[in-house]
Amino acid sequence: MLYGEIELRDIPLNIPKYYQQVETFLKPFGLTVDRLLERYLGAYYNDELVGGAGYGGDVIKCVAIDPRMRGEGIVNTLISRLLSELIAKGLANIFLFTKPANRVMFEDLAFHTIICTDDVLLMETDAKSYPRYLDSLSALRTDGGSCGAIVMNANPFTLGHRYLIEQASDACDRLFVLVVEEDRSLFPAAIRKKLIQAGTADLKNVSLIDGGSYVISGATFPTYFLKTAHVATRAHARLDAMLFCTGIAPALGVTDRFVGEEPLDVTTATYNSVMAETLPAYNIQFHCINRLEKQGAPVSASRVRALIKQDKLVDTAALLPPTTYQFLCSDEAKPIIAKIKNSDSRH
Repeated sequence: MLYGEIELRDIPLNIPKYYQQVETFLKPFGLTVDRLLERYLGAYYNDELVGGAGYGGDVIKCVAIDPRMRGEGIVNTLISRLLSELIAKGLANIFLFTKPANRVMFEDLAFHTIICTDDVLLMETDAKSYPRYLDSLSALRTDGGSCGAIVMNANPFTLGHRYLIEQASDACDRLFVLVVEEDRSLFPAAIRKKLIQAGTADLKNVSLIDGGSYVISGATFPTYFLKTAHVATRAHARLDAMLFCTGIAPALGVTDRFVGEEPLDVTTATYNSVMAETLPAYNIQFHCINRLEKQGAPVSASRVRALIKQDKLVDTAALLPPTTYQFLCSDEAKPIIAKIKNSDSRH
């Protein structure tokens, strides 16, 4: 029984002492402070942090409540406040990233389960959103023959990406390229998709699909966008893999999944490893294609961005399809190039 008022406070995570306070609070729950958090709301009792929840984009996460305070409605209060804010921003569907043990609690708050693994539970407020997405994929399905899939960010589209698509295209009757839609990369999603489309226009069995919220997004795989060796990366990768295997692949009729070998990026290498372990159980063939090399090193988007950052745009021509290079030389690319030069170029 409480003998005082619960006070909700905004917690500014950009101030070290508050960041450390939240970090200390979350640690016993097996949680860390997600660096994609835009806002964190704390519940205080007698000036002690006893509950918290935050969001980044359209995803509520880092929800925890002091065991002594359970049954006092604090989680309901926190989630209701955050939902109201996100709805006021115009979001029609809001995701919740939490632990499986919290499933019943959040079902009572009108969240609906999308996928649950041993480690992670993904829920959303619109019960019809995920089924609608799968229906839209099913409309693209053509039965008969082999059907491949690639998930691609392409930041930007390089000859390495083109090589991977060529290899997969030659091995399948039809190939779907699901383009990561989350706008956390230096090249916006619309530009990335345009460059992939232009760079593969001659491959007639290749179709591009927007990945939406269910393919490598802030909801399904948040650590992808942090590009760091994070303890949660494997759990997040498995969540994304399970969504692909249980929903996306059956909807499209996918028989084969293709990835590029990843010798440099730990996050992507972990993702590939989890895919290799998960797909065979769902009768999906996993193919890891050797990375295309130029001038003694793998061709990668990060290598291209590094050259741009060094003001060596002309040197990127050897690593890019002509359509990508032409874009980089255009006026449309100038704001992106400026951002790359002012960034750490990892994303």
